[in-house]
Amino acid sequence: APPSLHGFMPIYDMENDSDFLGSLDGRGHSISGLYMESYLVGLGLFSKIDGGTFTNINLVDIEYQVNMDASFFDFTTPSLTHTIGGLAGSIKNATISGVSVTGTIDGTFRKNTTLGGLVGYTNEANSSIDRTYTDVDITVSRSVGGANPYIHIGGLFGIDVASTTPLTIRKSYAHGDILVNNSNG
Repeated sequence: APPSLHGFMPIYDMENDSDFLGSLDGRGHSISGLYMESYLVGLGLFSKIDGGTFTNINLVDIEYQVNMDASFFDFTTPSLTHTIGGLAGSIKNATISGVSVTGTIDGTFRKNTTLGGLVGYTNEANSSIDRTYTDVDITVSRSVGGANPYIHIGGLFGIDVASTTPLTIRKSYAHGDILVNNSNG
């Protein structure tokens, strides 16, 4: 049986099981103590974002606990990638400006994973990040056990996969520790 989910559930279009298509201006307000204990594929305040503008949002002292090392996962599906970020698991065609994220992300992974303090995965980017910073400590335990996953980790974003338009980053930075532990089991 899957492990239980605790805390906040990421925002996404539940009715159509698709990416979030809106925008958010936080007007400088903060969301403090956002806690998630999960095994979901897209993890962050937003699961997956397609388009929109996200501005003036402060995520303070996030705590994401992720366990992707459970026996109920289908580790034979190579295309399945877990995406985890403080603001969003993944983005495409989005503008992020004036956003800050602080806190911790801890996880155990046995499957392909992209993880970042702000965004885990940018796809077909045409996206931009401006005046944004993260101070997120990331601890990853990688359990190989029969699978050979890739794990991309970064302070701002895990990986940018852009075919023609790269991700644009201006006046942004990342701070925080990244620790990776490997185990064969």
